[in-house]
Amino acid sequence: AALSYASTAHGEQHVLVFDFGGGTLDVTVMRIDDQGAREVLATDGVPIGGDLLDRRIVMGKMLGHFGEGATLGPRKMALPALLLDHLSEWQSIVDLTQPRYLSIIDEAIRTGDKPNELRALRTLVRENYGLPLYEQVERAKVRLSDDPRTTIAMDVPGIRFSDTLERWDFDRLIGPDVREVSACIDRALAAAGLTAADIDVVLRTGGSSRIPRFVRMLADKFGADKLKEMDVFTGVAAGLAIAAHDQ
Repeated sequence: AALSYASTAHGEQHVLVFDFGGGTLDVTVMRIDDQGAREVLATDGVPIGGDLLDRRIVMGKMLGHFGEGATLGPRKMALPALLLDHLSEWQSIVDLTQPRYLSIIDEAIRTGDKPNELRALRTLVRENYGLPLYEQVERAKVRLSDDPRTTIAMDVPGIRFSDTLERWDFDRLIGPDVREVSACIDRALAAAGLTAADIDVVLRTGGSSRIPRFVRMLADKFGADKLKEMDVFTGVAAGLAIAAHDQ
């Protein structure tokens, strides 16, 4: 992405590339001189991406629809946490199809005080609805980039709910990730021997770079006038072509 920008840049400048995709956040600090020559001064990154933010929504907002808070039997035992912990990734939901987990879920339905929600959990597991759940959450997250609130809903046999997700609540859920990303940027600047004031252009690329909370963090750190958006889905590919040509 840095190379793609440098190929069209004019004049001497310091550039920070904020590449925020589905799996990782990658930062590059680069100097371009007045002849167009480019030098990468520092790179850094953290394993935070859009997929992790989807998980924040599921674990922070969706578990109530699948039995969170249920108590079991006359002794009011808590629903085993390991069941809902498996909802933290759509890929791990399939682990709950093991007979020992299904047996626990069936017992919870028989003795718990939230049988409808626990039946929804069983349906989620048995009918392999984990991926559709996460797809609904991802679409809602994308809509929040333009709208202050949106709805997450599922309407399939055995699972029916509709929940409102406010942008401010999403911001709350991802607060720790915003702080970690900010610290990553600060490390890259320090490694480059620069401060935020030395950066002339901040390039946002990758689908997650459109999330308003991260845009606001960048604007607070560098100034909104320095932010530029590359093509969020092809900027990296264009740079790879340039790198291959230069070999």
